[in-house]
Amino acid sequence: MTIIIINNYTDEKDFDRVKKIEEALNREGKNEVIIWHFSEIESKEIPEDLEAIILSGSRAHLQNKDVYSEYAAEVDLIIKANVPILGICFGHQLIAKAFGANIGSLSKFLEEPQNIKVVEPNEILKSWKVGDKLRVYQSHKDFVENVPPEFIRLAESESCKVEAMKHKTKPIYGIQAHVERATKENPDGYQIIRNFLEDVVEKHILSHIIETCSFNKIKQGIIDSIRDIPYDVIRNDYAMVESKLKKAQRYADAWTLKMVMDVLS
Repeated sequence: MTIIIINNYTDEKDFDRVKKIEEALNREGKNEVIIWHFSEIESKEIPEDLEAIILSGSRAHLQNKDVYSEYAAEVDLIIKANVPILGICFGHQLIAKAFGANIGSLSKFLEEPQNIKVVEPNEILKSWKVGDKLRVYQSHKDFVENVPPEFIRLAESESCKVEAMKHKTKPIYGIQAHVERATKENPDGYQIIRNFLEDVVEKHILSHIIETCSFNKIKQGIIDSIRDIPYDVIRNDYAMVESKLKKAQRYADAWTLKMVMDVLS
């Protein structure tokens, strides 16, 4: 299963910032990651095994109409995608702008760890309760001024009323902080990424399998997932073994839930 990271930076010198997202995903066992530049989206073909899209930060300013128009293909992808999306910093702002919100600017650039407060129970912040504060890294001047009509506000801070949000019906999430820049001292950003992968992406995949696959197809999925594991063991490719076992478990869970749903119906 593949995760696409959209690189929203215009300068190649900022590519290391995007790699930080890839490293954070690798940390959570997600190694099938590809990076697309926002200007290349129209020329790319969506992978059949796509499981999520993550939108990176950027130095661009969406208040400028000409700048916003440069991201038209990405906006179209956000609106039409049928997989979970997580927007980080600029990516968060782009999602908000795409769904009708306004983007404002602080009086000065914010570059520091900052506390944000949970205001609504949700998947990506499931590790905290309403009113709890978590510490995340901020690096921005622009911010989302208002919650888009189709979204729910999830968190706030002293500098930003909309620190995190989610779509009411689609698996689309945005967070202002650079969660990929978490550290051992301030690890909350890593937990947010972990929550997104476990409670949004995995559940979305599971639901898709249950809705679209017959019992025979689910059974074949389990078989196909584990068939070549002995060869991976011989090659000492234990990362691949772990990946295939997780895929097999996913199909097994779908089998169990589908059986329960059939009995209840």
